[in-house]
Amino acid sequence: MRFLKQHFYLGLLVLTGWTACSSKEEKVDYFPITQNSLWEYDLTYVVPAMGSKTGMYKGKVVGKETFGEKEYFKVEVETSGVPGEEKKVEYLRKSEEGVYRILENDESKTEHLLMPTPLAVGTKWTVSGPEGDIDYEVESKETADVAGQKYKNCFKIGFAGRMNISDQEGKATGLSYRAPNVGEVKTDVALVLGDNVTITIAMERNTIRH
Repeated sequence: MRFLKQHFYLGLLVLTGWTACSSKEEKVDYFPITQNSLWEYDLTYVVPAMGSKTGMYKGKVVGKETFGEKEYFKVEVETSGVPGEEKKVEYLRKSEEGVYRILENDESKTEHLLMPTPLAVGTKWTVSGPEGDIDYEVESKETADVAGQKYKNCFKIGFAGRMNISDQEGKATGLSYRAPNVGEVKTDVALVLGDNVTITIAMERNTIRH
């Protein structure tokens, strides 16, 4: 389930950007990140023969790093309640063109596009990583209901792609919702592995601080 981290930045799950309301209004940020950013999500996953399990997904900015002449936020990501998950470190950089990521174990420190900006209904892009490639498309702009709280003007983002998890090839499909000036508030994923074994994963906002 390492691919969860890719969607956390989606956003993670992935994965955003600035969309101006008018020339006189403040810009709206669908992927806010600062030196003090903290993201926590309640996590529920269902695995055949194991039933439903719960956990916590957490990301936190712990500093900054410079690679070349570019400065990145250093983000620690950890998942509790999921067997085999280990703490990871990724580096994120924002620009007017999008959000870029460097993986901790990439010795070349090559950045890859995580999400383009600005977003609009119909925007399409691909996120590449060591586990595979995921295609994304902004499907609509709507209100998301998360744990009884409503978030207006969310981008609803569909995604699908091939994944390699623990030496098994699988297919991931799902939906993610990003709220203005909050970020990712909800993600639902279905992952089909091996002999049509389906793992479902749901992430909902618990705490977000910037």
